Amino acid sequence: MSLSRRLSGAAALLLVGLLAFAGCTSSEVPVTQTAAAPTKPAVVGAGATPTRAALPSPSSSPTGTAVASPTATVVPTAAAARAQQGQIAFVYQGDIWLISPDGKSQRRLTNDGGYSTPRWSPDASRLAFVRGTGLRARLGLMNADGSGKKLLAGTTGAADTGPVWSPRGNLVAYTHTAEMNGDGQIDVRDEAEVWLVEADGSKPRRLVSGRDPAWSPEGLRLAFVTNGVVSTQVPYRHDNSLNLVNTRGQNEWTVLTVAKVPSQIDVGGGVTLSPSTSLLKAPSWQADGQRIACTTQGHTGLVLTMSLSATDLRIVDTSYEGGFGRALYAPVGDYLAYEAQPPSGMGEIGVVDGAGNKIATLGGVRKGLRFTELTWAPDGAALVFAQAEAEPYLGTAAPDGSNLKQLIWGVSRWPDWGSKR
Repeated sequence: MSLSRRLSGAAALLLVGLLAFAGCTSSEVPVTQTAAAPTKPAVVGAGATPTRAALPSPSSSPTGTAVASPTATVVPTAAAARAQQGQIAFVYQGDIWLISPDGKSQRRLTNDGGYSTPRWSPDASRLAFVRGTGLRARLGLMNADGSGKKLLAGTTGAADTGPVWSPRGNLVAYTHTAEMNGDGQIDVRDEAEVWLVEADGSKPRRLVSGRDPAWSPEGLRLAFVTNGVVSTQVPYRHDNSLNLVNTRGQNEWTVLTVAKVPSQIDVGGGVTLSPSTSLLKAPSWQADGQRIACTTQGHTGLVLTMSLSATDLRIVDTSYEGGFGRALYAPVGDYLAYEAQPPSGMGEIGVVDGAGNKIATLGGVRKGLRFTELTWAPDGAALVFAQAEAEPYLGTAAPDGSNLKQLIWGVSRWPDWGSKR
């Protein structure tokens, strides 16, 4: 079920690399789609009871279309990015859908289920996605209209996750994890590798050992985190590092190791925390390429930002006995948003400016909302996220927490906001 509606209220980039050259794929079937328009969203006040409407069903089957040639992209100005605002891709009941940022237009791209993490190419001509779970999770690509769908050939005992497009749109990086310990599942104890594949799904190849790839704004290198040390005891994997590498897997360079993360943190009021950091994860580049953010795993989770030499390491936020998911820099400007996972279980989204000043906290236990799976609008002027509590929905808000809107009712996950074609 879904309903488009709005809810107003206040709530929050040296190394030289070489461009990669390109390995193998499998074909798939055409996908059905539709372009039906739901009812116009109603503007409601706090406490109002919304009506609900079903998402439209697919009604036609497009023929395959040629893959659009990717074009080089440049870090946009805010005005240019705003003019390029496009559709939000997300997953609802296992299938990939598109919705306009105002919630007025919805379209279903797939109807065979099992999809996750749809991700737009920079020119919005293609979508990368994952289909399947566990050892059956495979990277796939398709055209923006749902046609020309391909899944990469599977590797026995391995899974693909976390696709990210290069700024030029010619490559997709992703994490390829092999099941190593015989427990039949993919988890942090298993060895991961960063792989690359061409935009048309050809020539998949291993780049480096590690996980969580993040493209630099100029597209010549990637940040990633290494696997670290594996053990049989909790936390199972520890003492890794945040590294850089070029697109041929050369000139690998360590920016930060777990050992360099402060072991004592003064949070004010005479309170000192011992974060016991065990793992670095989820790097993200600032739009100008001057800084990298990441989050940590440990007794106290941390959000960190650093210069490329890590000489200016800043602790942006801490979570005592809690943790953080991803930290994502805005595609324009220097705002940083991150997924907070406090002990309460009521997920929040924190937003800070370039100096680390808190701009807003969206969701959380005080509001009775659990916000997660965030992504930015192309102009950096809004966030889209999933609300995962009793009445789940897909929502948007300004970075300062204002202009909160509910776009789609129902369990809608993994949103990604594309540019206008």
